[in-house]
Amino acid sequence: GFSSGPPPLGSGGFSSGPPPLGSSAGFSSGPPPLGSPQPFSGMNAAEPPAGPPLPPLEGFARTEQYFLSLMKQRKETLSTVDSQLSGVSAAVVRMKEKNALVTSKIAELMAIVEGERTKWRQRVEEEQRILSNRLK
Repeated sequence: GFSSGPPPLGSGGFSSGPPPLGSSAGFSSGPPPLGSPQPFSGMNAAEPPAGPPLPPLEGFARTEQYFLSLMKQRKETLSTVDSQLSGVSAAVVRMKEKNALVTSKIAELMAIVEGERTKWRQRVEEEQRILSNRLK
């Protein structure tokens, strides 16, 4: 059945304590090496490349550089998105104005056409009256 209590240390159920400093246990990779020429790009930009274990201060500096690189990339991306949204918003405003103008012109044209229809009906009715008066 059931065991009473936790499994013994090292049995796979629990680790035998925290990983030693400088190890990559629990992490797939670390921040970029110091002096990395360019920020990460591509599908795995959130995962920095793995490197050899570093002393704590150097590892912290590398992690901070990676974090700053990610923040810069985030800021640039948000700026690009913001400028594109501004452009699209301006285009939408222009299209709404153009739509309103076209709609008003169509309404004006429909009123003109209806006026002409009324005139033609009146002319036809008058011609019919004239012809019926001649035939009488």
